Amino acid sequence: MSYFPFYYDIRDKEFLLIGGGSIAADKFMRLKAFTDNIRIIAKQTDIEWPRITLREYRSSDLEGADYCIAATGEPAVDARIASDCREKGIPVNVVDNAKLCDFIFPAVIKKGRLLVSVSTSGASPAYARLLKEKIERLLPSDIEAVLEEMYELRGRLKAENLSQKERADIYKKKLEELLGE
Repeated sequence: MSYFPFYYDIRDKEFLLIGGGSIAADKFMRLKAFTDNIRIIAKQTDIEWPRITLREYRSSDLEGADYCIAATGEPAVDARIASDCREKGIPVNVVDNAKLCDFIFPAVIKKGRLLVSVSTSGASPAYARLLKEKIERLLPSDIEAVLEEMYELRGRLKAENLSQKERADIYKKKLEELLGE
């Protein structure tokens, strides 16, 4: 499978997480950093969230879902969820089964406006996490403030009648100043 790394606005998208164990809890926490639009269906769980239904999965649970994460820990149930999702045109991530995934979860660094993701296309999530940790150590501690200042500068420069090269030169000079390079 070939994954293309793009960022998609999920502001109004509904995520359905099916499963309640530790792997489902990990996916929940990763999603929670980006959205509150998460419903959970699980036989049992320690996840604390107001939108949990405690019971077995039913295909009708997919109603209203834009994305689905199958993390039941039961391969046959997860495969059925993936099949149901495909019938309804809902992208699905089946935990630990790349062949059934329409999308995957990369290792993510999120610091203010900075978003960096690292993926091995499912070959080694542990290696992706290791690379993520190394990248995090390289980032300046004030990266969020730097990016806010650059965002404001970008807005101001857009209002001026400058060429792309002139704007790029100003951005580069400002970044070098802010990052001490």
